Amino acid sequence: MATVLVVSRLASWLSEKGLLARASDAEADTAMKYTAPVGTHEEEAERKSSLTTRTMAVNWPGLLSLCVFYMMILAMGIWASRKSKREEKKCTGNRSEVTMVGGRNLNIWVSICTMTATWVGGGYILGNAEVVYDPTKGLVWATGPLAFFMNLVLGALFFVKPIRSKNYVTLMDPFQEKYGDKVAAVLFIPALLGDILWVACILGALGGTISVVMDISSALAVCVSAAVAIVYTLMGGLYAVAYTDVVQLSLMLVGLVQTLHF
Repeated sequence: MATVLVVSRLASWLSEKGLLARASDAEADTAMKYTAPVGTHEEEAERKSSLTTRTMAVNWPGLLSLCVFYMMILAMGIWASRKSKREEKKCTGNRSEVTMVGGRNLNIWVSICTMTATWVGGGYILGNAEVVYDPTKGLVWATGPLAFFMNLVLGALFFVKPIRSKNYVTLMDPFQEKYGDKVAAVLFIPALLGDILWVACILGALGGTISVVMDISSALAVCVSAAVAIVYTLMGGLYAVAYTDVVQLSLMLVGLVQTLHF
């Protein structure tokens, strides 16, 4: 999702330069179709064929940008998988600690970037932009930034130290230790539902944005993006997620800066 804003900006710039077919051109052709005098059947068929071809034209610069981005992310995932294997040999804990928590030795700046990118994704950016732009709601309805800020502060004050000191792997571990498996299982349900909805929100925002930029189906964009994320996560675990988050967060910041003058 981090590259979508950059791709959008690139497509917009190319359209301004006349290198890409604009939607207004297709609308103009449609208008001419109903206002121009009716010609021969051959002329009518030629107009329809031309309109169809231009409407279905592929945004090649945008496609190239996405291909480069996904190849870069996969390359980062391969590198992270090798780093993960090296860390497994150094780690005194079990393999799951390297996969899920990066052996507990991630760089502080990488940790900050991956935490930020986890919360500030496509759903966060597009959702806040939409609610602020809506004249019936505005900035007062943008509750996401405040809620996320409070969540991170409370987590840092009350959860980080005890969880790290006891080498827990997930947030459910302390509840499972104190209240048992049944209570932990019940508490796991809202956490699972929240994660499912959060992932659906991110993929939905990604699919919708790419379908606009690339003129492809939203389902295809979601499937390709999800497949890439699954592949690099399986290869490198948290290392792959963390270091690809650094790249995506950097591209996201570049994209947001590019949109400031709109």
